[in-house]
Amino acid sequence: MEADMNAHAASMSLPYAEVDVRFSERPEGSTSKLSTVGDGWRILRRLLRLFRDWRPLLTFSVAGLLTILVAVVVLIPVLVDYAETGLVARQPTLIVAGAAIALGFGLVATGMILDRITRLRLEMARLLYLALPSSSPHGGGPPP
Repeated sequence: MEADMNAHAASMSLPYAEVDVRFSERPEGSTSKLSTVGDGWRILRRLLRLFRDWRPLLTFSVAGLLTILVAVVVLIPVLVDYAETGLVARQPTLIVAGAAIALGFGLVATGMILDRITRLRLEMARLLYLALPSSSPHGGGPPP
């Protein structure tokens, strides 16, 4: 896909060039093969996957921090009741909020691990690219 090629070229700082192409109008009586909603939804899902794959720390940190924030908001009334009465009246809420906080920290940790893996994979691809013989008349490395 075009988005994949653009993401890969941008992440590797590869050279690129625009190529002019000639477009002509659609023949009379023909219809588009594209579906606005269906194809738009597929493109949006692909862009979100690309974002997750290339920026895992940001993706998982946002999800983790939102999970922690919601859990803390739910947990505050339980803690206020405990401070006033010395009893935990809503134990299931306490357990679920604690589990959600643990899940949030797990999501952030997952993002950190995946970010490191993504950086290592990108560095390996960059080293392989630099090891290619040059097609430049000046020699030494990939073309500018």
